[in-house]
Amino acid sequence: MTTAAIDEAALLKQIAMGGHDARQALKPLYHYYAPRFRAFYLRRGLAHADADELCQEAFIKIARSTGTAGIIRSPRAWLWLSLIHI
Repeated sequence: MTTAAIDEAALLKQIAMGGHDARQALKPLYHYYAPRFRAFYLRRGLAHADADELCQEAFIKIARSTGTAGIIRSPRAWLWLSLIHI
């Protein structure tokens, strides 16, 4: 698991713009948050396969919702809320 901090706000802005840059911005976000999201689901008793599937769904939702979210004042909280509302 990567422990280096990332700039969620900058990455979410790039994702909102779409195109190739959006895909490139999604990669570090995924590498940083995917293990944390999986762990969240596993702690709630989900099977590994289900946790992986919900994690992927969360990132699909993040990628699709970023452009319509407007100003995201707390990127980290917004990401976690996206995960919880799957």
